[in-house]
Amino acid sequence: MVKIYIYAGGKNKRDWAVPGIEHYIKLLKPYAEVSIEYYPGGARSKESPASFINRIPSSIPIVFLDEHGKQFHTVQFARFFTNLTQSEGKIAFALGNHAGFSNEIVSQAEYVISFSEMTFGHRLSLIILLEQIYRTFDLSSGGKYSR
Repeated sequence: MVKIYIYAGGKNKRDWAVPGIEHYIKLLKPYAEVSIEYYPGGARSKESPASFINRIPSSIPIVFLDEHGKQFHTVQFARFFTNLTQSEGKIAFALGNHAGFSNEIVSQAEYVISFSEMTFGHRLSLIILLEQIYRTFDLSSGGKYSR
């Protein structure tokens, strides 16, 4: 079973996004253990994205979601995800808060991806990420969801 760590900017609030997040976490249960940790960020926050990212062991690949990252088609993303999880069975994703990530963090990242040239809110990006991860597992198991 793959272990997926997601570090998401913004607050863990009960809002419109919760049913979507919970839906995909439930769908992913047969394939992966998903852990989501939120960091508030912003000018008043004592915790920055870097402080959360530094907690991730160096053996786990970290994928940053950023508007300037590489874009994939679904099958390409599935291959990318599978390649990164093959050796350790673990992967981390970092989603920025409302301000995104600093250029310093992104420039040091090995893996930076983007869902689109359009900008999405961080809560919607989290749902899209979970959906694409579920689609990846469905593709690899020959399921019908991905068609």
